[in-house]
Amino acid sequence: INAEYGNESNASKRMSQALPPGIPPFDQLADPVGIGIHGWEIRSQQKPLLDEKTVAAWEEEWGITLPEMVFNNYVSFSHKESGFELRFEPRGCLELVDREKATVDVSYAQHWIASKIAAGEGDKLVQGKSFDWTYTARYQGTCDRKAQQTDSSIDLERLQRRDPILFFDENILFEDELADNGASLLNVKLRVMPTCFYALQRHFIRVDDVLFRVMDTRLYHVFGTNQVIRECQWREATYAEIGAKMPTDRSKHNNSDVMTPLIALKQEWKESFDLVEEKKEQDEAAKDEKEQ
Repeated sequence: INAEYGNESNASKRMSQALPPGIPPFDQLADPVGIGIHGWEIRSQQKPLLDEKTVAAWEEEWGITLPEMVFNNYVSFSHKESGFELRFEPRGCLELVDREKATVDVSYAQHWIASKIAAGEGDKLVQGKSFDWTYTARYQGTCDRKAQQTDSSIDLERLQRRDPILFFDENILFEDELADNGASLLNVKLRVMPTCFYALQRHFIRVDDVLFRVMDTRLYHVFGTNQVIRECQWREATYAEIGAKMPTDRSKHNNSDVMTPLIALKQEWKESFDLVEEKKEQDEAAKDEKEQ
């Protein structure tokens, strides 16, 4: 991920005050912070944890126990002319969690339940329900438009150029330590340059001494083109499969940048959204509404 993001050490949510000439016009957005550029509004909301009322409502709706920390956060990409919008948000991911069974050995699920009870949190468990307590989900963002398969790829060479970064942010959507049995962390990194934007949503899961699982969703667009590219990867490996490559320093097991290259790639697919088609659909919908 560091190679993908290039030199971000000087990047800031509040864009740089000393930019070279030739930078296209853009607006600094607030509440939530973001940038308006080339007809796009790109925002990153960071707020406190969900309130108890919302947590209770979601748990009742889905029949699962929510992660320990679910933030009222999101990252959004909105293109006004075409009506296209995609958001990375905790609700979109959590509503896809399997509500019937776990995706790891049941003994670890029982240990997780026992740990919750021992910690005095048994009342938070949804009685009589079994669900995927690692919060694994095939979530690639919330969008009401359908993506199409594509052979196009993200231009990593462009991303590794030392172009000015006009906007950068890191945003945690939810996090859970799996009752001290590991970690499940969903976060987003994004950056906007004069010619393009790029985001990586990563869901990093570690079940101690059992497995690692990583679900990556990358979103990329070159300004002035009609295509938004989305690349998705699913990685998974047991501790035994990683074997001798496993870092001896256990603190590194929490570092997704260190661990992801060591985890076997199981599945990969590429999709794209066509902004021209999005605009046609928006115009047709507006026409139909007017005729009615």
